Amino acid sequence: MSRRSGRIHELMTASQSFDCLKVDDLRPLAALIADTVPTRKTELVPLLANAMVKPTQLRELYEQLDPVAQNAVRSATHDEDGMLDTDRFEARYGSLPKFNTADPNRTIYSYSYAEQRKIKPTLLRLFFPRFHSLPTDTQVILREFVPQPDSFKIATLDAPPETFPLKEYSWEKGKKELHEWDEPIRFRETSCEAEADLIAVLRLIDAGKLRVTDKKLVPTEATQEAVAGILTGGDLFTSEDEDDSKYDPAFDLNIRSHAWPLLVQAGGLAEKSGAGLKLTAAGKRALLAPPSETLRKLWASWVRTKLYDEFARVEVIKGQGSARMSSAAGRREVLVEGLSECPPERWFAVNDYFRFLRATGKSFVVAQNEYDLYIAEHHYGNLGYDDGEAWEQLQGRFILTFLMEYAATLGLVDIAYLPPQGMRSDYSGRWGADDLSC
Repeated sequence: MSRRSGRIHELMTASQSFDCLKVDDLRPLAALIADTVPTRKTELVPLLANAMVKPTQLRELYEQLDPVAQNAVRSATHDEDGMLDTDRFEARYGSLPKFNTADPNRTIYSYSYAEQRKIKPTLLRLFFPRFHSLPTDTQVILREFVPQPDSFKIATLDAPPETFPLKEYSWEKGKKELHEWDEPIRFRETSCEAEADLIAVLRLIDAGKLRVTDKKLVPTEATQEAVAGILTGGDLFTSEDEDDSKYDPAFDLNIRSHAWPLLVQAGGLAEKSGAGLKLTAAGKRALLAPPSETLRKLWASWVRTKLYDEFARVEVIKGQGSARMSSAAGRREVLVEGLSECPPERWFAVNDYFRFLRATGKSFVVAQNEYDLYIAEHHYGNLGYDDGEAWEQLQGRFILTFLMEYAATLGLVDIAYLPPQGMRSDYSGRWGADDLSC
């Protein structure tokens, strides 16, 4: 037995793997390699198992596979346990391998009985009798001639684009009209801003101008307004970007002004005293120290802090108190490792960063009980139901908050961005999310 990524997987030989299948499954597989197909399982299993442990025949079968199927075999061959991680594979190659001749965009339930009878296995199914893993003896032989998978690199650009195409629909005179335009992209070079902002925030604390809440120690609305007023270039968004409805997530678009009071507390530069924040001895020394050194320490402190969780900022997702949230520090470590493997002085789209993390196995769990997370209503809006883009809604939202609110605020990454309304559609299929602008 082997345990990986929270899953238990039983390792089997080719004979054991095919023996798990029924005769109705074995016969179509046998037809791929034999002109005459036996009728009994006692004959079918040895026929298939022998074919998948003969080096010459195995190489011939591998060479007949299409490129996507070959990549599936390559991935599993050089996995420790011969596993095919389909989520990681799809992120790396952009599609899933085909185990049968059915249209991968249709579910089996959408086929008629007559159509289902016409669906046949592909050659790839011989390599994966149980779909998710190679037989152990087959894997040993494959390693003699199947090359390692190509290394995955994130796509990058020299510079961000100047505009981004947007579109929206509206009803005009009883007709649905499509409006399309190119929205100018905003850009912030954060390293220089962070050095100036650090000193400005520390001075504001020293003057007794900042307050935080009693329990969560997050900045008050007045504090966020005061911090935004002294930041280089202001906060990332303006009042014009915000939604008028207090029930919409875009009602509060404070980003850097929310992050700074948390960062200085996590880094030991400030602490709550009475109703407000006051500088600690370390904070007073930081006023005279080179800002770059202090920023480096703040970054290290934030990565390991257990006092705050960036995901709490995704307030539209309820139930976080009972969902057994995973360690935020552990999630951050994964993202820091991912950032360290991205080329410096290059630009990349956040969706490509998502893909890079999944393709290289750098994913993480946000909550142990995802069924306790929900939008609007616990039963219908439950996030435990996978709608195909659950990763973007949970892991993706944590990543976006971590990068934009903390990594960018401390000058670790420059950002090119737009207001959030209508920018991401990965949540639009969720119950209760229809009226949310972001």
